Amino acid sequence: MESTRTRRAAPLLPLALFFAAINAGVIFLVHAEYASWRGLTAVALDPVHRAWSGTVFTLVIPLAVVSTVLALVMIFLRHPLLPRWTVWTGVATQAVIMATSILMWPRWQQEIGQTKALGAAYESIMDTHWLRVALMTAYSVFVLAQTLYLLHQRRSPVPA
Repeated sequence: MESTRTRRAAPLLPLALFFAAINAGVIFLVHAEYASWRGLTAVALDPVHRAWSGTVFTLVIPLAVVSTVLALVMIFLRHPLLPRWTVWTGVATQAVIMATSILMWPRWQQEIGQTKALGAAYESIMDTHWLRVALMTAYSVFVLAQTLYLLHQRRSPVPA
């Protein structure tokens, strides 16, 4: 018979996987959008950049916050069949994602918005954004691995 803790923890990992996968997909799309900016004229860049900023505040940031909150909740509501280290690895990855997202890219985006030009700030984004793509993709794959591990553990016969 499952404990109350197990029943409460059971939906967290699939929910975390759902949001991690969405984040990975969104960050790939954001990266593709950044690459497409190379073909924009200075006149076209301003409205595209303003629209992109709206997307960040209505889609990218809320998804990232939900994903981070789910990782943190799993500290306190970890499924008993999941090793502790997996939860802490997920939290550490989310912390790196959030720290780099806050410390690196916003200032470059702000510079692009102010200058309305693709200069050094844009090149800095393009030179480093692969890190964000890699981190979010790795986190998504890691949560998938946790989910598969948990499914395998739940199906394995319990020794007598």
